[in-house]
Amino acid sequence: MGINRLVKKIRSYDKNADFELVKKAYETSKRLHAGQKRKSGEDYIVHPLETACIIAELKLDDHAVCAGLLHDILENTSYGYGALEKEFGREIAEIVDGVSKIKELKEKSREKYNAESMKKLLLATAKDIRVVLVKLADKLHNMRTLASLEEERRKRIAMETIELYAPLAYRLGLADIKWELEDLAFKELHPELFKEFNEKISKTKKQREVEINKLRKELAAALKKNKVKVLDISGRAKNFYSIYRKMVKMHC
Repeated sequence: MGINRLVKKIRSYDKNADFELVKKAYETSKRLHAGQKRKSGEDYIVHPLETACIIAELKLDDHAVCAGLLHDILENTSYGYGALEKEFGREIAEIVDGVSKIKELKEKSREKYNAESMKKLLLATAKDIRVVLVKLADKLHNMRTLASLEEERRKRIAMETIELYAPLAYRLGLADIKWELEDLAFKELHPELFKEFNEKISKTKKQREVEINKLRKELAAALKKNKVKVLDISGRAKNFYSIYRKMVKMHC
């Protein structure tokens, strides 16, 4: 059912995609990761499949989706770059290789780690922006499934996400991914505060956005009726982490 769900997502925005290539990438990834398990105990193939689904939600092309399905094979299997290029072509191979090199880059830079420098380095060294987008999709699914890791590692990953990946997503115009990454990291770094916010703010972000848009229209109509000239009325629903940062700034 997994691959069918992915194909359906792609078909919703690109009916001319190479679905046979996507299915081939899925079967290759499934075969190469056979027997491997994630910390949660689930089959490893779940991770590249969910990563590919996030990429499809971003409406990226079929090559990016294939790269999402294959993004861990150079690190976690015996499959080499040459075999990957031969079977899937240079474009997909280079995206997968670029994603693998991001991890190598981070490991080499860990001792003198600086989030801002890393953001600039990632954007500068990625010849193809799809490399960074696949990495963000990979990070988002990993953050969604962080619970199976030990606490110390969860907090380290959460801090890295706040400092590096969420701002990177924002820089690329991916506000929804930025907000989700921030809130997932906030949940790990400040669990009690996150729980309190969750209890007090029962409405979802989308529900709050609908209400804000309704209020904007009502306010604009009232101002127009009273002949008050308004250029723009803006407003947006904040995610939990943004609310937390504002509270810290205002010493609440």
